[in-house]
Amino acid sequence: MIRRRPLLCFFVLAYALSWWPWVLGREFALFPFVATGPLLAALIVLAFTDGVAGLRGLGSRLIRWRVPWFWYAVAIVGPLMVGVGATLLGLAAGLHAPSLAGYTFSSALLVFAVRLIDPTDGPMGEEPGWRGYALPRLQATRSPLAATAILGVLVAGWHLPLVLVENEGSAVGLGAVALIGTFASTFFYCWIFNHTGGSVLLTLIAHSADGLITPGFLHYSGTDLVTWSTAYVGAWVLVALGIVAFDRQGWRAAPPAALE
Repeated sequence: MIRRRPLLCFFVLAYALSWWPWVLGREFALFPFVATGPLLAALIVLAFTDGVAGLRGLGSRLIRWRVPWFWYAVAIVGPLMVGVGATLLGLAAGLHAPSLAGYTFSSALLVFAVRLIDPTDGPMGEEPGWRGYALPRLQATRSPLAATAILGVLVAGWHLPLVLVENEGSAVGLGAVALIGTFASTFFYCWIFNHTGGSVLLTLIAHSADGLITPGFLHYSGTDLVTWSTAYVGAWVLVALGIVAFDRQGWRAAPPAALE
């Protein structure tokens, strides 16, 4: 079955390996959602379909670092500007000024470094699967725009337990509006992936940078949290619309290096 329908099996496994604690109940796990699902799904499917060569190919995308330097700047600065833009939009809508107490450059750098290598966190748990495995195969028969839209819906759907779970006293639960932001941010990650010759490393860096400005770090809660999160989603939507509108050529055909 995996050999006949590898992409379908990948998505089924990605969901199943992440959703099982939520489906069975929180008493089966400390956390009701496992972010490692896409990474494990990619490794399993590649092992069955392509063996060592397939795993080596995925690994090569993870260390594909020889790209123009400005894409590193885009990968890091882009998500940071989204966070800053969300804060500015929120302030215009009545948000209280953020508190940066305890937020230092060294603490941000530590968070960034850990997210780069931690397979239980979003960046390393997701990027090898979504961008490293699924996107090249979706683009093999579709335009980057269509492939990214499909992937965006599936990635947003994968986050559904984080919307539905009730986890009082923590920041685990996501509002439903966050799924729109997840869909929109997929266009940014896929845009970087295609323009860097299929480098998962650059999308991993971008995804890790996306966690450096959060409502938790800014000490937002209650209505301020809702306001900031809504503005954050709006900022990602604007980014997605902007890169689609101003780089229309890039969404028509993927470069060979970004395909399977």
